[in-house]
Amino acid sequence: MCTDASGRKSGQALFRQAAVSAAGNRLFGGVSIVVPPSGRAAMFIALSALLALIAATWIVEVPQRSRAVGVLMPVGGFVDVVADRPGVVADVFVSQGQLVPGGQILVTAGDRASPGGNSTPTKILLSLQGELEILNNVHARQQEIAADKLVALGEEMESATRQLRLADERRRSLDEELEILERRLVRWQELLQRGHVARDAFEREQANVIRAHADLAAFRQATADLSRQIRTLDRSKAEAGKQLDLDLLQHSMAVERLQRDIERGRLDVYQEFRATGQTVVAQVLVRPGDAVHQGQVLLKLRQPGDRLQAWLYLPTSRARLLRAGQEVEISLDAYPRQVYGTHTAVVSSISGVALLPSDIDVPLLLTGPVFEIRADLGELDVTTDAGQWPLSPGISFSAEIIQRRLRLYEWLLKGPLEQSGGSIG
Repeated sequence: MCTDASGRKSGQALFRQAAVSAAGNRLFGGVSIVVPPSGRAAMFIALSALLALIAATWIVEVPQRSRAVGVLMPVGGFVDVVADRPGVVADVFVSQGQLVPGGQILVTAGDRASPGGNSTPTKILLSLQGELEILNNVHARQQEIAADKLVALGEEMESATRQLRLADERRRSLDEELEILERRLVRWQELLQRGHVARDAFEREQANVIRAHADLAAFRQATADLSRQIRTLDRSKAEAGKQLDLDLLQHSMAVERLQRDIERGRLDVYQEFRATGQTVVAQVLVRPGDAVHQGQVLLKLRQPGDRLQAWLYLPTSRARLLRAGQEVEISLDAYPRQVYGTHTAVVSSISGVALLPSDIDVPLLLTGPVFEIRADLGELDVTTDAGQWPLSPGISFSAEIIQRRLRLYEWLLKGPLEQSGGSIG
């Protein structure tokens, strides 16, 4: 279209001429529609917008979602540590996230009447413990007496041994003295035969020899007695040692018997929970001093290396078109969830039948039959301004399952077709 003044004037003249010419036609017959040039542009734009809208109904997809609730759980689930009977938590020896070996004590719980209370099991346990203490004190005293006796026997043996050594030395001296006296007696006898000495002098020498023999016999008897005494003391010392060993053995047997009774009594007063194998503490639900009832869960354990999954529970009324591979948008119960709490998971399995709340052991409030859906998480960490922290089991969340995606025209026609009983492929 011309933009100069002459062009606009000429165009206006032509438009007026066409209008005058149309007015001169007959009343009945064909009708000529005259569109100004600006109207053609508007028609083109409207047609383009209509074509774009028709294309959008084929291209744009609207996701169809179902809301669910769930909790983060290890693949193998939790192993609950449950109180066998009512009591009071005495000690908790582990913390959340700790890897513990098999056999380690996890938690102990006592009778509601504390060890200073008046319950019959507690009295029995205290009596057994007191008996064990008395037994140990008596045994310690017996050990002291036996040790003193062994020391006394040792001292007597040492004294007898010294006396025996002295007696042996004196006996050797007497042997030498007797030998000298006997040689002198022989010479005195020769002199007596020759008449050089008187008989009474010879008899005195002979008496000295006899006295020396008597003294030597007495010392030999004393030596023999000392030897027998030493042997007797040695046997007594050996018997005392054997008796000491026997007393120790009998004491050990009595202590072991009492300890078994104490352990049985302790089981009546205390509950002791140990790890059956290597495990990870997922949750600690009690503290020392807490009163617990029979069947109450004290700890939750999980297997080491067990990966984390999202377990979702969808009411049966909304469980349509579920299949593995569907995406799940998870909003953790964290603050603020818009920043830290949103994750994506992919459905890996769906329960074959609807489950009742009583059949499900998860910390969620469910009010009717649900399908259990398990989804694999894309990320196992939460990124915050302060860094990353790992997701832990037991965190609850709400979720939206993208069950299918409808084209825009299908979504627009969905309502009328469903009301008329039709379906969308």
